[in-house]
Amino acid sequence: TNIVGLDRYTNLELLSLNGVGLSTLEGFPTLPHLKKLELNDNKITGPLNALSKARLYGLERLNVAGNKIADLTDLDCLSKFPNITHIDIAGCPVCDKEGFSSQVFSICKKLVSLNGAGDDGEDVEVRGWPPRRALRRSCLHADALGSESRLLTIVF
Repeated sequence: TNIVGLDRYTNLELLSLNGVGLSTLEGFPTLPHLKKLELNDNKITGPLNALSKARLYGLERLNVAGNKIADLTDLDCLSKFPNITHIDIAGCPVCDKEGFSSQVFSICKKLVSLNGAGDDGEDVEVRGWPPRRALRRSCLHADALGSESRLLTIVF
């Protein structure tokens, strides 16, 4: 499954595509204002390079937990996100690789938490943006939104 039709939502700040069956990020739209991207529980297997090609320079939080990302080299492109502070990649096979945590923290200079922990391994409180309860109440459908929308959750 690919991502199509989102390029008109250029003002999005949060995009949630959790559990929608994505297998690739190729063709990911350019969303210059995106701050938080949720791609949990899909079938994504390879490099996240398509995200860096989409020029998501404002990205602060990336959630890709529960996918099939397996190689440390698949994460190299994270260095292209200068503002990323929180990454959740729990449940992906790459987390079991030796040196996983230290490599991700060395790639992402501003990273505060990886899978909910700091570089010292201690738990870090990660406050949601927007709050999770707001997300639960805001299941918006893409065809009902104008291009000025700032939040988009796609639910199937």
